[in-house]
Amino acid sequence: MSPLSRLSSFFPLISRKKSVPHNMSTSVPPSQVATFAAGCFWGVEHIFLKHWPINENKGILKTSVGYTGGDPHVANPTYHQVCSGNTNHAEALRIEFDPTKVTYDELVGSLANLCSFEPSLIL
Repeated sequence: MSPLSRLSSFFPLISRKKSVPHNMSTSVPPSQVATFAAGCFWGVEHIFLKHWPINENKGILKTSVGYTGGDPHVANPTYHQVCSGNTNHAEALRIEFDPTKVTYDELVGSLANLCSFEPSLIL
């Protein structure tokens, strides 16, 4: 048994149902997801978060980075494998956003403006 399993056995999770007054809405506006494969995912993420910081509630809700496309026989490539060019994967940024605050077209437009300066980016 792992140390974490032993520790969690001492502190079992307690499930509590929370009641919501019938006059309060529990619906959350639906978010949308966009994925951009555009060179270095850290740089692309930096550009988006510079314009739409998550903590300023301007529309980007969450980001995550990873790889897309590539050789189907390489299911979980490492950074070094992808950078070697042998797997044909592209570094990608996944953005979850609120379309009532920022549109998909605005996100694409900001990246398109960047690509006019950096033509090696993949859209």
